[in-house]
Amino acid sequence: MLANLAPDTKGDIVAENIRAVQAIYFAQHLESMRAFEVVDRLVELYQQGQLPLGSGKAGSLLERYAAAAGRLSARQRQQLYAGALGVAGVAADAVPTNHEFLSLWLRLITAVALLDRRQDASSLLARPHGVSAVAWRDARALATNASVHGAALIGPVRQFSVIANLLRAVLQAPEIRKAFGARDMWHVIEQVAAVYLGGARNMARDRRLAQAGSAILEWVAEHADALAKPVAPTPFPDPALLDAVQAWLAASGEGDDAENDTKPSNWPALASPSARLWALASELVRIMGIEALLGRREPAAAPADEAHPQGLVVLFCGAAGAGKTLGAHTLAATLSRDLMRVDLRQVLSQAIGETEKNLNAVLAQVEHSGAVLLLDEADALFGKRTDVQDAHDRYTDSEIDRLLQRLQAHKGMVILESTAVPSGSGAAGRLVAGLSHVVHFPR
Repeated sequence: MLANLAPDTKGDIVAENIRAVQAIYFAQHLESMRAFEVVDRLVELYQQGQLPLGSGKAGSLLERYAAAAGRLSARQRQQLYAGALGVAGVAADAVPTNHEFLSLWLRLITAVALLDRRQDASSLLARPHGVSAVAWRDARALATNASVHGAALIGPVRQFSVIANLLRAVLQAPEIRKAFGARDMWHVIEQVAAVYLGGARNMARDRRLAQAGSAILEWVAEHADALAKPVAPTPFPDPALLDAVQAWLAASGEGDDAENDTKPSNWPALASPSARLWALASELVRIMGIEALLGRREPAAAPADEAHPQGLVVLFCGAAGAGKTLGAHTLAATLSRDLMRVDLRQVLSQAIGETEKNLNAVLAQVEHSGAVLLLDEADALFGKRTDVQDAHDRYTDSEIDRLLQRLQAHKGMVILESTAVPSGSGAAGRLVAGLSHVVHFPR
């Protein structure tokens, strides 16, 4: 199913439903920190008599956690994350996967960040007219989405919250902290993961993302009644939302030491993927040479060849989490364009004629609206895939050639997103040669 260009702001906005999504958002970052694995390991150590806890409450807490009827398996937790946040990995059985959450989330992040008057004003980019109304629209769209998907999760979240509270009590227990020489629950997770689970990837980053993202969703829940109205209050956005957005951006730009990302030296690279968004937008505009589009933010006000430049096909490449999708949203917001995000695997098909049919349907939609098209999951076009499952994951030279030809004929901007480093041979090499620009997002 293809994504809608216009955010759907229909439906009731209910604070309780949004807070259900907020709880799952925080839990998903606990998952990234391996907190659930850590407590499971603590239970094992205690049951095996390898965790001396003295006479405090920690032992009984571990026993209660082990015997809790509402404990979810890792798969069940992943299904909650998919249903609320669209997190990839496991399809949600009981509730529909929230495919739109990430795009709506990044729309709000970029819109609010570009409104922040505290950002560096040295950028030559003018602030788009009416951008405050756009940010309010994006806040309403996210609130509606979270409310709709959260409604189906109220029951599971209430049950899950009991377990999450037990987990937190275990990690905060003084005897547990003492056993591992830990300052707080976060240090307990880090210590246990390091000793027994091979380590956690980036504890500080996940903790800050959890706290900042939770604060953003709390703001949305607190303003549920106001967001039901189409007109933004004055002033908007308020300092609480601005602070939460900037904290999330700062955390999202923190590198992960586990990544080892390289690139050919002749590709332009962003100096800092965690730069303030006006600086990021300025750099992307400069690299892509599209300064002329800034003066023509409304497509209807410009000649067709200027409002919809033909053959502008760009590759954003870099490690997972380097900011490629955020960069695409930032660029679209700077140009006052919507962004349509489509999984390339939904477009490419082994059936004769299906790829062209799917691609033409997508491009016709964005050509009509003037939106920027983001085709993600393009790794297999530029490098060897490590997760090839069947023939549908293998794209032929002829498919890649046809894809490039059709994108080059498209009147509008297309961004391909890939974690793979493009090779210089075969159809992938020809595809790279036919791109307008390759932009590397370092970690």
